[in-house]
Amino acid sequence: MDNPSDLEYRNKFIFNQRGGSLEINNSTEREEVKLSQFSGSNVTINNVVNSELATNNKQTKVLFDEFKTVGNSSNEYVGTDRTLRVAENSYEVKGITSQAEINAIKKWREIYRPIANKNAQFWINRGGLSYPYPNTSVIETTRSGTRASNPDLKQTRLELNNTFYGYSKVPDVKSRVNEVTSFSTVIRKDENNSAVSTSPTVTDISTAFGSSGSNAPGVILFGPEFSSATQDGNWVANTNKTNLVNDIVSIQDQLTTLEQNFGAGGDEVEYIKRNKVQVIGGALNDYASIRVDTYGRSQPTEVGVSQNGVFNHNDYVPHVEEVDNSSNFVGGNYNLTVSNKYNLIVGSGGIQLKTSGGLTIGASIVKIGATEVNISGSAGVVVGSSEHIDIFSPKIQLRSTRQIYAYGSFGVLNNLIVGGGTLIDGELYVNHITAPTEVQETMDTTVYGELVPDQIIGYVQDGIVYSVDTPNTVKTYSHSHHFNNIPLRLTTTNNDMRGIAAAEGINKPLTPVSALKQIHARK
Repeated sequence: MDNPSDLEYRNKFIFNQRGGSLEINNSTEREEVKLSQFSGSNVTINNVVNSELATNNKQTKVLFDEFKTVGNSSNEYVGTDRTLRVAENSYEVKGITSQAEINAIKKWREIYRPIANKNAQFWINRGGLSYPYPNTSVIETTRSGTRASNPDLKQTRLELNNTFYGYSKVPDVKSRVNEVTSFSTVIRKDENNSAVSTSPTVTDISTAFGSSGSNAPGVILFGPEFSSATQDGNWVANTNKTNLVNDIVSIQDQLTTLEQNFGAGGDEVEYIKRNKVQVIGGALNDYASIRVDTYGRSQPTEVGVSQNGVFNHNDYVPHVEEVDNSSNFVGGNYNLTVSNKYNLIVGSGGIQLKTSGGLTIGASIVKIGATEVNISGSAGVVVGSSEHIDIFSPKIQLRSTRQIYAYGSFGVLNNLIVGGGTLIDGELYVNHITAPTEVQETMDTTVYGELVPDQIIGYVQDGIVYSVDTPNTVKTYSHSHHFNNIPLRLTTTNNDMRGIAAAEGINKPLTPVSALKQIHARK
């Protein structure tokens, strides 16, 4: 006789009515309950699946709470519209099953933070800070090494410096010799000198940009001999950075243990036409995203005058580098791809777009319109174009507590008004000059002459004396003449002119040099 356990049981019960039927299958391995309705709608429960077919509408009403748990995947397809109405709050949590997983992510962030802080430092010990600061401490790169020499010392310019040595004697004007027009009495030691290439000295830099000049920050802080920036300096390698790989390896076991408690995680790919509020990632990445060396980059910032010439000054400006502290972070990213157009319309509450990292905007053309536009950068603002920059307004103001430096030529189509002094180290071309009158005096001249012939020039006891036109027999007193001219102050050398300008404050950025009064005198 066969073993009863090897026998297959077969049995089915069917209850039929016009409105529907109930079918129960008791057969071995095919146990099933099926409830069918006249329209074809049915509910099937068997060993493999619970299946329901509604040939028309379906409505479910739960008077209190509803709980649904799906152990694996869940799929939903809606042929047309889907409406979800929530009278109060709506929560959607993805990729996480408990608060413990969130806590593990936050703990991972704090264990990895020392690595991120080291990564935010510069590769060389040039100094500087990294932003944003974490809540606990400031990320600072130490400064260890030496600065480069001042790049101002390496520049060259063509400078003219001729000397006026005066007169050898009072010039004579005779019948055959005119020492005035020939300039033979002018000592001409430098008459063939022309502009020569010169470089500024440490003294020149101190005069033009030091405490007696423009008070350039770099010169005041680091002296005229050294570069005001850390650029090109000889700095010690940052050992925190060189050992960064070993530091990561040393904490990898802790990170791996925590990552095993993160759960499976969750991504979302979605097409949506309406509103959406989301929180993505278990913890906010607040690691430093940039490092800034306040004294990092050397850049021309002003032009100064010393006795020996006019030179640029290279002062420090901040040097900013991006820090990649996001590639290894375990939080989530959000990517949005729109195939055609993206419109964002917000009411008077405004828009706030904030990040502790970088912000990149790229487009074929960018248009910004507002009642007022404010742009500021704590480490600098750079505006550039490979073609042109056009700034237009009925009112334009350039304000600075330092000199406004213009690299290249400067053209003014109409009028130029200067409230203080002006030094022009090159040639001045001008069609006409309007200036107050100053009475000046020529240098002395001795003029010789001759008598008009056959004129009575006197009487003697026995007769009349007549003149004879013998050259150079009459000599006048050495004399000069007054003439009207524009107010002038003449110097003996070109260097004297530049030295006077520097001494009278031409390098002071906020102190206008006033004009001298007219002095009626020999110049």
